[in-house]
Amino acid sequence: MLDAFAEPVVRLIALPAGVSLILATLLRWIGAGGRAARLAGAVPAIVFAWIAAFELGVPLYPPVADDNGLFYLIAAALGVGISLDLWRGEDDAPIRPLEAALALAFALGAAAWLRGALDAWTALLVAGWMIVVLRLRFVANADAPTASALLALAGAGLSLSASTAGLEGERDLALAFASAAAGHFILAWLSSSAPFGATLMLSGGGALLILAVRLFETTHALAPALLILGFVFFADDPFRRLLGRRLTRLAWAMPAFAALAALLPLGLAALAAYVGVNFEAN
Repeated sequence: MLDAFAEPVVRLIALPAGVSLILATLLRWIGAGGRAARLAGAVPAIVFAWIAAFELGVPLYPPVADDNGLFYLIAAALGVGISLDLWRGEDDAPIRPLEAALALAFALGAAAWLRGALDAWTALLVAGWMIVVLRLRFVANADAPTASALLALAGAGLSLSASTAGLEGERDLALAFASAAAGHFILAWLSSSAPFGATLMLSGGGALLILAVRLFETTHALAPALLILGFVFFADDPFRRLLGRRLTRLAWAMPAFAALAALLPLGLAALAAYVGVNFEAN
C-alpha cells in the first residue's frame, strides 16, 4: 500500500490534488461564505510546501539563502495574504493598492534572497511577476474558477518547460504545485461562490515566482520560456472577446476555453526551453 505513494503519478499528481481539494473544501465549509472562506486559498501553497519538504528535505532553521528556503517564503506569503483576507470586508477595493505594495515587497525580497543579488535580472523577474499578479486579480474579480485554472496551467507550463530542459527536480516541484492548484480549481468550479482572495493570489503566485527563479538560476537560457509562459494568464481573453454576450451562458466552460488557448504558450515555452538549453550546451 505504502509503495503506491512512491509512484510519481500518485506522489506528484493524485496526492496533491486530492489533499488540496479535501482541505480547501473543509476550510470553505468552516468559513461558511464569510471572509474566513478565503483562507481555502492557502491550501495549494501549503500542499506545495509539504511536497517540497519531501522532495528537497526539511529546511534549516534559522533559514539561510543556500538552503531550501521555499518553506519560509511560502510561510511569509501566507502570513501576508491571510492577514489581508481577514482584515478586509466584502468590498476589497480600498485595499488593492496595499495588496500591490505588499506583493511587490514580497517579490523583491523573495527573488533577491533566492538569487543572492538585487540586480537587473531580479528587477525583470519581479516586474514580470507583478504583471502576472495584477492580471490574476483582474481575472479573479470577474471569474474566480478561471483564475484558479490559470494558476494550475502556469504550474503545468513550468513543469513542462523544466522537463524539456532536463531539470527533473524543478519538473516535479512544478507538477506538484500544478496538481495542488488543480484541486483548488475543482472546488472553485463546483462552487461558484468560492472566493479568490489575497491568500491565494500571494501564496499561489509566490509559489510560481519561487519556481520561476529556481529555473532561471539553473540556467538563464530559460528566460525566453518564462517570458512566454506569462501569456498563459491572458489565455481567457480571446474567448471573452469572442463570446461577448453569450459568455453569461457559457461562463461555466471558460476554464476549459482558457486551457485550450493556453496550449499555444505552453507549447512555445517548452520549445523555447529546449532550444535555449541545447543552444547553451553547444
